[in-house]
Amino acid sequence: LDPSKVAAVDIMSKPVAAITHDEDALTAASLMNARQVRRLPVLNADGSLAGIICLDDLIHILARTHHELAETVASFPVPYSGG
Repeated sequence: LDPSKVAAVDIMSKPVAAITHDEDALTAASLMNARQVRRLPVLNADGSLAGIICLDDLIHILARTHHELAETVASFPVPYSGG
């Protein structure tokens, strides 16, 4: 196909997978996995585009969350083992 003669609608995924701005990251990740997409439109309450979340965004959130969890666990006092 000649890229200069092909419309986006002819090659895009249908239906478009999207989430609303009030959905959580886990919902976004689940939908991205189910649809096998790396980018997901995020819609405002009126259905207009608010932004796009990408797989790298989710990886960053997950890494930060795991780091914070590891720091919290590491700060717990070590129980006395009695010896």
